Amino acid sequence: TNKVEFTVTITDENLKEVTKFPDECKIGEDKEKIKRYTCTITENGRYSFSAIDEAGNTATKDIIISNITSETPSVILNIDNEAVSKSKSIEIEYVSGSNDNEIGFNADQKLKWKLINKSNNKEEKTGEIPIVSNKGSEKVEINGLTGTYRFIVEGLTNKAGNKNNDEERTIRLDNTPPSAVVVTAPNKEECDNKNRVCEAKCESPDSNGNRACTVEFYGGAVGTPVKAEVNFVVEDVGSSGVGKAYYRTTTTGNFTETTIEAINSLEHKDYLGNKMNLYIEVVFADALGNIDYTKNITKITFIKHKL
Repeated sequence: TNKVEFTVTITDENLKEVTKFPDECKIGEDKEKIKRYTCTITENGRYSFSAIDEAGNTATKDIIISNITSETPSVILNIDNEAVSKSKSIEIEYVSGSNDNEIGFNADQKLKWKLINKSNNKEEKTGEIPIVSNKGSEKVEINGLTGTYRFIVEGLTNKAGNKNNDEERTIRLDNTPPSAVVVTAPNKEECDNKNRVCEAKCESPDSNGNRACTVEFYGGAVGTPVKAEVNFVVEDVGSSGVGKAYYRTTTTGNFTETTIEAINSLEHKDYLGNKMNLYIEVVFADALGNIDYTKNITKITFIKHKL
């Protein structure tokens, strides 16, 4: 236990006074022939009571308390809480007392945990795990989320009635592909080169994050392939970093892995009614491989500038 409560009653037909009692004891009933003390003890030790009657007779009683412990349960969270990842496996180690001492838990005790989104302070997930032994470990898997979260395990109470503080770790998760890119034109000096992009206009993203852009470029001599360079600005919502780029030159079909530099260097031409790569769709994956081929697509239509 973490405390002992008891009552001491002192009676005598000719009781004079109680000459000694512990500070932890408070007088309850106080009459001519009887005095009653209620005691709450939180430390082991010897607690003495002494009384004297009108004839000078004395009596002393010692109460020895030795079963009080202040040991709290111990909870350790084993987790890689530094690197951003798609999921986290969290091991919760617990023991009912400090320094591996197994004081025990009551049968209804549980490991209660919660996951709080740090951006809005809202609970995203919660869980309870029944404790079946005085010492053990449990694993919790967190996945499918994007953001920075506080993982908190509530304090446990052992059979002695002692409770440890909550344990907390911060984790970073990313299960969201980069958002649709913003396409911008190079600076004026590059445009004046006459084979670069002159203007890039992008509409606002739709509900799926898809963005339609129109790029106007200068052409070269008839039959000469033209490289229409564009600048991509990519926002990675999950903050794990932009990884690879993928593109296709039609509205359907498979995407081909590439790089931003390669997209910028795609050749475009429009002469005698022939067209090549005048339309491309681009998606991005983050460094963890998160990608959605149906969302966050940037659709770019290239239009030859009419001199």
